Amino acid sequence: MTSLLKTGAAALLVGVLFARCHAPAANEPDLRLRIGDEIQAYAWDTGWLKMPAAMPLGNTHGGIAVGADGLIYFSTDSKHAVVVCKPDGSVVNHWGEPLAGGVHSICLNEENGAEFLYMAHHSTGMVYKYTTSGQKVWEIGYPVESELYPDPKRYHPTAVAIRPDGCFYVADGYGLNWIHLYNAAAEYQMSFGGPGKEAGKFTTPHGLLWDEYNGQSRLVVADRGNGRLQFFNADGTFDRLIDGHFRRPCSVQRHGDQLLVSDLAGRVTVVDEKADHVLQLGDQPDPGLRAQNGVPAAKWADGEFLSPHFAAWDADGNIYVQDWNFLGRITRLERLP
Repeated sequence: MTSLLKTGAAALLVGVLFARCHAPAANEPDLRLRIGDEIQAYAWDTGWLKMPAAMPLGNTHGGIAVGADGLIYFSTDSKHAVVVCKPDGSVVNHWGEPLAGGVHSICLNEENGAEFLYMAHHSTGMVYKYTTSGQKVWEIGYPVESELYPDPKRYHPTAVAIRPDGCFYVADGYGLNWIHLYNAAAEYQMSFGGPGKEAGKFTTPHGLLWDEYNGQSRLVVADRGNGRLQFFNADGTFDRLIDGHFRRPCSVQRHGDQLLVSDLAGRVTVVDEKADHVLQLGDQPDPGLRAQNGVPAAKWADGEFLSPHFAAWDADGNIYVQDWNFLGRITRLERLP
């Protein structure tokens, strides 16, 4: 039976701010700004990312993925479309000049002992598969077989989610609000969703997650325009939803029994499976700075996000957040004991 998790069924715990400083040196007290609550706290790691002086970050409007080796991959709209860094923030590689201007999401997948990046490019209307070092494996365009696109220019994919069997889903989040299923050979299979506000329909299906948890396998959709997460079975049939805790959810990722949701309207949300514990992190107090790309650095503040477009966990539960910003902003939240 479908279950709808509403605001009244959960206790909302809003992030609390404590102290401020940069990452501590050895043998120094940790005075960094802390956000979270008495159950789950993080240190706001100012200055974590160390981009080379000759390589400004540029507009961030994409995704983040963390490899099995701990390396962090994130996209920008610059000629360094994919940047690779260590957990300490030092950059070890960058590539993707032909992809500049529209890598909107990154999904990392392990296949026969190697990892590959699946990337939705909203500007070209393509989905790409690349090696982690920057070699293109294949690309696919709009799903002709779906017969949903008399005008291919209406197709603007925003996210990819991959199943263990190699089949994958593509969200047309900036186009016609459909989700398309492909097999492991990148051959079109079927579509579901379409525009609407009722369960099973979408208004900007912006982010995707293939979620395997507690014996269940589901596709989770960040249905941004409808302010909710929707859960679907593998065949695209609707299962359930979580709403009441999000403004404009952009992405969703799992770590243990918690889901991490970036919210374009100025915060990051951590919610458990039944929405019994909901933690709002870095809530932007000025509505005029939420979901705005052109906020200058002078108006940035530690402990306050602007327009979180993607958020990802690492294996230790630290969080990496990419704000949608013309200068580029990526923040690390270090999980505290």
